[in-house]
Amino acid sequence: MKGGYLSANLEIVELVEPVPTVKIKGEIDHFNCPRAEAAVKRMFEKETKKMTIDMTGVDYLDTAGVAMIFWTAKKLFDRGGRLQLVIPPGNVRRILEMAGINSVPATSVYDKLADVPQD
Repeated sequence: MKGGYLSANLEIVELVEPVPTVKIKGEIDHFNCPRAEAAVKRMFEKETKKMTIDMTGVDYLDTAGVAMIFWTAKKLFDRGGRLQLVIPPGNVRRILEMAGINSVPATSVYDKLADVPQD
C-alpha cells in the first residue's frame, strides 16, 4: 500500500502493484472529489497506461465524481491505455451507465475486483 487517508466520508487507498489501483470508499461529491482526483493523478505520474479504480465501497457519486471518471478514461485512452472500473450493480453503477460509461473507449466495468485482469 502506498498511502491512505480518511476525510469527510471518503477513504482512498493507492496500490501500485500489479496494476495501479485506486480504491475509493465513501462519498464522491463536489467537496471530496479533489482528494480522489489527486490520488488518480499520482498514478499518472508513474506513466501508467492501465489503471483500476475500485469503487466497490462508493455509496454516493455526484457529477464531480462522474467527470473525474470520464477525465481519467480519456487521459488513459490518449496514452493508448485502459481504465478498469470495479463497480458492483447498484445506484453508483446506474449513474455511470446513464452517463454513458459503457460507450467510453478503452474502459471496462467489472462487478468485483477479482474479475479484473491483472496483466
